[in-house]
Amino acid sequence: YQQVCGFYTASGGENAMTFGNFQDNAGTTLTQVGSVGGVQAYYYIDDVRVSPLELGPDPVVCGDDTAMLVSNIQCPQLTYTWSTGDTGYGTQTTVNGPVSLTVSGNGTCAASDSVLVTVRPDADAGIGGSDTLCTNGGG
Repeated sequence: YQQVCGFYTASGGENAMTFGNFQDNAGTTLTQVGSVGGVQAYYYIDDVRVSPLELGPDPVVCGDDTAMLVSNIQCPQLTYTWSTGDTGYGTQTTVNGPVSLTVSGNGTCAASDSVLVTVRPDADAGIGGSDTLCTNGGG
């Protein structure tokens, strides 16, 4: 398996792009799936995905917890720039507000996404009143 990632831009009025296994017959692995009357069929599987940049739903964290955000696209040939100042595949924040990621490559293409981080204060779970607990009805 060889991951091919990055931004690819047509440069001549093309409206399609072709990805595939462009090897000669000797370099191509074939898998036989059946034979009927001397006729054989073969198949090729190419796992090609075009994924939009997506940071997911807006995170909500409590108190001193940290919101951890990670890009769904991880390609070493691209540049990652977070509004937090981080430059890797992910970032962390404990601050309310928007966090954005811009992924760029080859100097001409970029994709961006952002989420709104909500930090809620810890809830006060105090029961109030006396803090004396009694068992078996003892007062």
